[in-house]
Amino acid sequence: MAAIPKTAFVVHLQPGAQAVFAMPPERKPRAEHWFGRAIRFPGLEKPGIYQVTLSEEAWIDVVPDDRYARSVGSTGRGDCPGLRKSVRLDLGATPFVLQISGVTSDSIVVAIGARE
Repeated sequence: MAAIPKTAFVVHLQPGAQAVFAMPPERKPRAEHWFGRAIRFPGLEKPGIYQVTLSEEAWIDVVPDDRYARSVGSTGRGDCPGLRKSVRLDLGATPFVLQISGVTSDSIVVAIGARE
């Protein structure tokens, strides 16, 4: 993508066996048949804490500089349709890859935004 969308966006996923990632997902998917995808983003305008929110159960890896970014916080709710999981990460200005894996459907809604 040329930039991080300012609103939530739908990501169409590929079957797990066909998904190509910058680095292998850190966690093995729980489902036998799963979907995933990697999306490349340019460097951020402003480094800082960013939150990635997903509409359903999935694993998130963020890969800047050929390493996994570490979470600085997360939330998850199984009883909140449309807002299943959020992960906060401290990201620099370098480009990064958002990797989504372990999804049981072929699309997911994602939102990425700066947190203060």
